[in-house]
Amino acid sequence: MRKVKISLAVLKSDFAGWIVNCKLYIVAILLIIFSLDNYAPVFEFAKNEGYRVTPFLFPFLFTHPFMHLFVFTLVILLFSDAPFTNKLQLLMMTRSGKRAWYVSQVMYLIICSVVLTAFLIAVPIIRNFGMIVFKNDWGKVWTSLSTASTVNPSSYFVISHYSPMEAEVYTAVAFGLIVIFIGMIIMLCNTALRNKSIGIAIAAIFVILDWMADITDRAELLWVSPVSWINIDKTAYSRDVALPSANYTITVLFSLNILLMIALFGASSRRDVMSISEEA
Repeated sequence: MRKVKISLAVLKSDFAGWIVNCKLYIVAILLIIFSLDNYAPVFEFAKNEGYRVTPFLFPFLFTHPFMHLFVFTLVILLFSDAPFTNKLQLLMMTRSGKRAWYVSQVMYLIICSVVLTAFLIAVPIIRNFGMIVFKNDWGKVWTSLSTASTVNPSSYFVISHYSPMEAEVYTAVAFGLIVIFIGMIIMLCNTALRNKSIGIAIAAIFVILDWMADITDRAELLWVSPVSWINIDKTAYSRDVALPSANYTITVLFSLNILLMIALFGASSRRDVMSISEEA
């Protein structure tokens, strides 16, 4: 019970830091601006045609590869200083112990991924609430845009192969796991190698590989970078074995995150509070 209270106290101090975290505000503002811009053609079409849009927007946030690059670069920026050591957190570490403190930081990272996912899902719905109709189907807008020649985020492949709930749940789970994956890479490198640049560079390489997979149209690169797996339009369906399947991507991401957590706890056990305080 005492360890739970300590972990909650560490988490509380992490979230209290949001108030003065300018980086958090910058990331939130940029995500709002670009996510709303991504959906603008959808709501413009709906307004012109007199239709309303079903709320399954999130699967189409990542239709364009630029949004992969943009959103996950902001994720790297957000977690660039993981495991978030400062004077207050060092004090919390000495009181709670290293293991409990690192467990709390992993919990904080997981909660952040959930909050970020919910934020991106909610922003366009809240902004365009008057044009949203809550029905469990794609509706006329998404169906019409999927075969339109105009530039828009809809995808015929997604609409023709997946139900709205399947696409929404997959994208939300995949996004959350990728955010954790990026955060864990940075946290592990910052802890084990004591160099913030290396973790950021490795995470950036995965983002760049996703971009290269798109511009070169090389399907084999889709197996390399988990960032590519956010787009359900690029995952295998049925018996297509040339692309990673949705089940494969979720399983591998979950497994990678578990392995990274184990590696982090192993690396943290070899660190002492004094050496950590010198880097803070």
